[in-house]
Amino acid sequence: MMNQTIRRWGMALVAVLSLATSLPALAQYHTNAGQNGAAQGNYYGGPRRFVIGGSLSFWRNEDSKRTSVALSPDIMYFLNSELGIGANFSLVNTSKDGHKSSTYFLLRPFLRYHFGQVSPLRFFIEGGLGLSSGDGTTGFEIGIRPGLDLELSHLVHLKMTYGFLGYRNKFAFAETEGTGSTGFGLAFTPASLSLGIEFHL
Repeated sequence: MMNQTIRRWGMALVAVLSLATSLPALAQYHTNAGQNGAAQGNYYGGPRRFVIGGSLSFWRNEDSKRTSVALSPDIMYFLNSELGIGANFSLVNTSKDGHKSSTYFLLRPFLRYHFGQVSPLRFFIEGGLGLSSGDGTTGFEIGIRPGLDLELSHLVHLKMTYGFLGYRNKFAFAETEGTGSTGFGLAFTPASLSLGIEFHL
C-alpha cells in the first residue's frame, strides 16, 4: 500500500512539473504569435475559439488514511462571443490504507454562457448533464454552476466554479464522500470550489 501511495505522489509531481515547465513556452508562443490574433476583434468568440484545460488534484487525509488523486481535462468551443459548448472528463482514484482502491469516471457535456465582463474578469453560468460510473454504481446529475474566468494573458486563463444548483442521483462526484448522493437543491460549500487552468487557442 505504501508503494501505491509513493507512485501516486510521483505521478502527481510529474504532472505538476510538466505543467509548470510548459507555461513559459506557451507564454512565449503567445508573445510571438498572439498579437496579430488579438488585433482581429473581440477575444472571446473571435479568432481563438477552442479552449482546452482542466485541473489536477492530490489529497491525503491522515485522519481517515485515505488518498485521492483526480485528473479532470476539458475542452470547449465558442459558438459566439458569449456561448460555448464543451465536455469535461474526470478520473478519480481513491484508496484507504488496508483496503482496495476505487476508481470513478465522469463525463459531463456542458454549455457555458459568459456575461458581465469586468476586465480581466468575466462571469459565466455553466449548465449540463453529468454521468458518473465506478465501484459498481452508475449515477447522474443535471444542474448549473456559477463561475468566473480570470484572463492571465490572451492565451492562459484561470477558471473557477463555485456551488451547484440541480438534481443528483447516486452521483459519485458530489461534495459528499461515496456514491450515495441523491437529492436536489443548492449547495455552496468549500468542497464545491473548483479551480483550473485553460488555454484559449
